Amino acid sequence: MNRIIPSIIADNFSEVKDKIDQLEGLVPMAQIDIADGVFAPNITWQNPQDLDEVRGQIKLEAHLMIVNPEIVVRQWFDKVDSVVIHLESSNQIETILDLAKSIKARIGLALNMDTPVEDLYPVARAVDFVQLMTIDKLGFYGQPFALSAVEKIKILHRHLPNLPIQVDGGIDLDIGRQVVEAGAQKLIVGSAFWQADDKEKIIKEFNQL
Repeated sequence: MNRIIPSIIADNFSEVKDKIDQLEGLVPMAQIDIADGVFAPNITWQNPQDLDEVRGQIKLEAHLMIVNPEIVVRQWFDKVDSVVIHLESSNQIETILDLAKSIKARIGLALNMDTPVEDLYPVARAVDFVQLMTIDKLGFYGQPFALSAVEKIKILHRHLPNLPIQVDGGIDLDIGRQVVEAGAQKLIVGSAFWQADDKEKIIKEFNQL
């Protein structure tokens, strides 16, 4: 099973494209973090139209760490294979989920560390997967994993065993093993991947968890 989804955090599209090019042929999917400096303190590249320049087979997922994603989410649906929005980022979550359904777009809901998993339950049937954030500070590489997230994964997996769970933040091989045992299927990996000397080896090790 392919477990690892490398994350891309970049200030500009040149950096985004360079990282996508590095990942081509190594993994089936990468996640691009989109941060607006409001919902998340960092500010990253945010223009989906630039992705028209990307060539290759790798699938792309946009993680929208922005306020009011309903304003731009259709643009992202048109350019990537899946979109992640935050449950806490808008009062129009159901409208976004309805849009995704109407155009048959793949969508996931992310929950911040301080958001109870129970808040997801009313809309769980409308999402393709959930992404549990396992760090307190969004939008930066190298943040420490919050150990309390393991229990959240267990609770969610126990309550909704058929809902795919991916986790994002502070994931290395040891933490990856713990969250997979707790019920996670996909691992969004930043620093542990990009800082690895042998990227093919680290991918293989994550996929064997």
